[in-house]
Parts: sequence; structure tokens; C-alpha cells
Amino acid sequence: MSYKIFGLQRAGTTYLNALIELNLPIKNGNENTWKHVMNLPKPDGVPSIAIIKNPYTWLESVVYREPADLEVTYPYLVEEDEEMGMINGFNLTYLGAHWSKWAESFHRKPNVMIRYEDLLKNPRDWLKLVSSVTKTDLPEKIKLPEPGSLFMSEGYTNEMVPYYLDMKPKYVTTKHLKHFNALLTDTALKFYNYDRVETSDGMASEE
Repeated sequence: MSYKIFGLQRAGTTYLNALIELNLPIKNGNENTWKHVMNLPKPDGVPSIAIIKNPYTWLESVVYREPADLEVTYPYLVEEDEEMGMINGFNLTYLGAHWSKWAESFHRKPNVMIRYEDLLKNPRDWLKLVSSVTKTDLPEKIKLPEPGSLFMSEGYTNEMVPYYLDMKPKYVTTKHLKHFNALLTDTALKFYNYDRVETSDGMASEE
């Protein structure tokens, strides 16, 4: 049995994949299907597992930590326009639209949809669901990836878990949020029970 993982860059796909491979006797089946597609491919009999991260911590993962290949794959995300807000070369308004587009496109389509925050909080519960869908046995004691051991997450530590579970931005400013929220849809937020955040105590540069 195999499975396919889907999610935006920096949404936790690598962590989810590592968690599955550490605990379930199944293999990843994404060889011919890019995990960061914006629309779920047609069903092919292989279970699809998707993950989504809160838009505000996702934003900070992209602009302050590691953007992966976002700027290459989606050049419009780095289209310079100061009126739309910019951080480290990324267009904040377009980032909000990008997250919303993926979120709305994938709603209720994969066999399993996981919020990154829920996976951090209750990994066993979600692995149990994946094991049910893939018809595999989950061991009594699960293993977790070693903090900082995964590609592009070398700076991750367990001390960051409360930040992600809080689901609020830590670094961006209220002005940044105004730009990011401009095309962040209420529909997408409600699909995944995320709240819109309009103010922040972040002290990042607004240049």
C-alpha cells in the first residue's frame, strides 16, 4: 500500500511524511505527482493525505524562515508592489490569495485532511486515521521525527510548538497583516476553523 501527500510549501508536508514513514509500513507514492500542486489530481486508487497550516504561521515560515521553491514556482508571489506589502521580496497580498486558493481547492477532497497544529498536538490520533485509510497497523508506541532533523526545518525545536498551537503571528506587524488579509478569504478560514487575525505585536521592519 502507498499514499500521496499534498500541501503548500512550508505547510508541514515533510514532517507528515516522516511521521508516516516512521510508524506505518507503507511507502510514499508521490513519484509522479508533485505534492505542492494547487488542485488535487483525479483519484487513482492511492489514498491522498493533505495538510494545511494556519495562514499566519505559514506566512512567517515563508518570509522569515525558508520559502522553499515558492518564488521560482509561482513568480507572481514575488511581484514587487509596495502598496500590496512586501517582506523579504514576497508580496504579502498575493501570499494571502495563494493560501486561500489552495485551501478552497482542497476542501473535503483528500481522503484525509490534517491541520498542522492538530498533528503537532495529537500525532497518534491522526496516524490512527491514516492507518485506517491505508489499511495498515499502527504500533502501540509511535515515533516522532527528531527536532531539526528534517530538510528545510533544521532550525525547528520543540520550544516552537506553543507558537504554532497559538496560531497567531509573532513577527509581522499589524500593517503587514492588513496586506496579507486583503485577499485571504473568510471561506477558506472557516473551512478549517481558523480565525482571522488583524492585529499583532510583531516588531518586524515595515520597510
